Amino acid sequence: MSGLYLENISIEPRVRPGAELSTPVATDLPRQLTNSFELGHFLQRFPHTRSLILVGEPGAGADPQISAFLNLPQQVSSVLPQLTELGLINQSIFLDQAQMDHLRDMPDLRSLNLSGNRLVSLLTMDLGWLHLDRLILERVGMHRWPSWLTDIIPNNIRELSVAHNNLTELPDWILDNPLNPEHQTLIDLRGNSLSRHTVMHARINEAVPDCSFRFLMDTPLAVQAAINLQLREGAELSAALDQWTHASNSLAITSERTIEARREIGRILTDHWRAFSLGQIHRPLRLENLSLVDFPRQLPEFFYRQIRYLRLSRVTATGSDLDQLLRRMTDLNSLEMNGYVAPLLQLPPALLELRSLRSLLLIDQGMVIEQKHIDFFSRIPTLARLELDGNRMGAISDLSALSNTALNWLSLNNVGLTEWPTWVNDMIPAHLGTLLLEGNLITDLPEHILANPGSESAHTEISLLNNPLSEDSMRRAHFSESYGRSFTFDMDLPPELAAMDWTEQHDSDSSISDYESEDSRASTPEPVTAEPWLDDSSPLIAARRALWEQLEISDHNRRLLDLIGSLRHSADYRNTANRAALQERVWRVLGAVSQDPQLGMTLSAIAEEPLRLFRDNNTCPDGILLEFNQMEVMVFIRQSLHDVVPEQRGALLYRLTTRLYRLSELDAAAREQTGSRDEAEVRLAYRIHWASALDLPVPPEGMLYQAHAAIRPGEFDTALLRVQSGEQGEPFLRFAEQQDYWINYLRETHAGRFDALERIYRTDLTRLTDEFEQRNISLDNPEYEKRIREFEASFKAQQTMLIRELTNAEGLEHH
Repeated sequence: MSGLYLENISIEPRVRPGAELSTPVATDLPRQLTNSFELGHFLQRFPHTRSLILVGEPGAGADPQISAFLNLPQQVSSVLPQLTELGLINQSIFLDQAQMDHLRDMPDLRSLNLSGNRLVSLLTMDLGWLHLDRLILERVGMHRWPSWLTDIIPNNIRELSVAHNNLTELPDWILDNPLNPEHQTLIDLRGNSLSRHTVMHARINEAVPDCSFRFLMDTPLAVQAAINLQLREGAELSAALDQWTHASNSLAITSERTIEARREIGRILTDHWRAFSLGQIHRPLRLENLSLVDFPRQLPEFFYRQIRYLRLSRVTATGSDLDQLLRRMTDLNSLEMNGYVAPLLQLPPALLELRSLRSLLLIDQGMVIEQKHIDFFSRIPTLARLELDGNRMGAISDLSALSNTALNWLSLNNVGLTEWPTWVNDMIPAHLGTLLLEGNLITDLPEHILANPGSESAHTEISLLNNPLSEDSMRRAHFSESYGRSFTFDMDLPPELAAMDWTEQHDSDSSISDYESEDSRASTPEPVTAEPWLDDSSPLIAARRALWEQLEISDHNRRLLDLIGSLRHSADYRNTANRAALQERVWRVLGAVSQDPQLGMTLSAIAEEPLRLFRDNNTCPDGILLEFNQMEVMVFIRQSLHDVVPEQRGALLYRLTTRLYRLSELDAAAREQTGSRDEAEVRLAYRIHWASALDLPVPPEGMLYQAHAAIRPGEFDTALLRVQSGEQGEPFLRFAEQQDYWINYLRETHAGRFDALERIYRTDLTRLTDEFEQRNISLDNPEYEKRIREFEASFKAQQTMLIRELTNAEGLEHH
């Protein structure tokens, strides 16, 4: 007989009349040992069998204590070492190193099925000796991919099934699917609740020839349609790159150097397409130390549209090459050119045709910046950020033409300025929120800058770090600063001057007073009123004034109203273009408070600490704006849950959860990266920068001290990648399972699944109690309490796994 299939077998030791067992079995031996002894005797009858499949009751694998046999792998390997196929299914085996090592004694084993047993995902093992055609680990409670499993694929295992487990994601190395022309593993993942990103990542990368892994997985039709579209685009891009790599002309054969250069560019472009396909739509395309003559002349139109951010570093290009490249990137939002091989003598005309271009960084390009360049930039109406660091300044008469653009940030660091550039005067404070003049040779500041007049509608932060400023200029600039003034300065202050706060020179200034002239400052704060937040042309003015007066009656709302009064110093209020939006945001919060007094008490309690810091000059208007934004988020959540349409509840709540996760994770990234910087400034800078890309809830429009946040090169990109990566895996699932509204939705929508877990838990508790009562053991016994805690931990773990499974399923449906 070549094979045995034994299902739900029952082994009872029997003694023939008048006969004795060759090996006596003591009556007190455990049942498992007795069964194992009998099974060994039975299997010895089939010394030539090559296949053994031993199947127990489904579900038995959940509790090793009820296993019918003791050390089953050891028993089988010692009796039938010649097996090529072994299945120990639903046998309550705890799969650890000791149990697996027994299989070393089966050198011909090619197929191993251990489904329905128990595996601890985090347990480490070394199975490098295991070489199989097929390994089946279905229904083993795998909720996380084990590291030891990664170590043996694809080289050791041809087919692997981990179907019907609790996996929600896969390791990046497996999803990235490295090339391996010699070995490939087919991985069956059906019955696992994988996220949309994991499914798409796996499917897109398995299309590459000679990849290490292929997958069997459940793929909803909508997701499969999206995958098919990406794969078609990928094939189109690959064909275009391949054609370009080997293209030649009639005059010369393409050299190996050129072919390799084109291949390298092709790899860069393919990686960018793949990242974009997997959701990283804001990832910059980086081209470094290459020649644009090797860049493909024609790519599919969809690829050009996918490029939002372009970074060029020390790229060799003619003006025509650069212009031709940019002209096709019609959705380009940001262009950064850093370092040069040949000076940039002419700005590419294509820049004037990029309707979405907001950020232009021409850093260290060997340029001499002249008036003609300023006039050119003024023809880019969407331009909000311009950096010309590391070039040289030529003849410039004025920047007034730039007022026709959206320019808010101008950086002229290390451009060789020896004195204050008078041509910027018309742009500050009315147009520029940030002016960087770092690393120049400026020694003195003009009187009108040092006078630092008050301005209710505009403010410019001026950074003068690494300039040889005179002590008199630094002192006067430092002490001219105050809330409501036109300018704030970042300078390399000497320690004795830095230790003197500007508020010491303006004792009569109040951080919550109205803007007043130098001669009429009040010595005490004026009352906070509704007037700054009212629009005389609005039909709601009377109702809003009445609402304010109603809230003023209660002392519980005092601190909230004071904090709102302090928002008059924020960038969003002082910028007249943003003021109306801020006013509406204020009334949205106050309207919510009027309907929910408990919310008002909560927000007033939150306002107490930032107000104290603000009045003590230990935080700035940006800190106040951040705290108000936190309040807006609370109101936003409350309103979103109130306005949910029943028919769209799942989609709306899932989107709310993703938006709140992004905000939470972005804040976490900012906190971790803050270091010695002001945390509020860094968090606010992160929120403003990625508000649109991440669809953040109720984001602020601007901040006063963005330069002071001192964001490092690449810092924003790193934070975005962290948020997007987390959203596609474990961090998002952890966040979702902490949101009460989301858990309540899942419990209501999938009540049957949760009720089933509850019934099993209650049944287990009842059985446990009955067992102890039958054994005449007190329920106060520590063993009973220990078993209860084990049941509770198991129940909570099963609930968590179910929540994660359902969350991923909702994501597949509503993403």
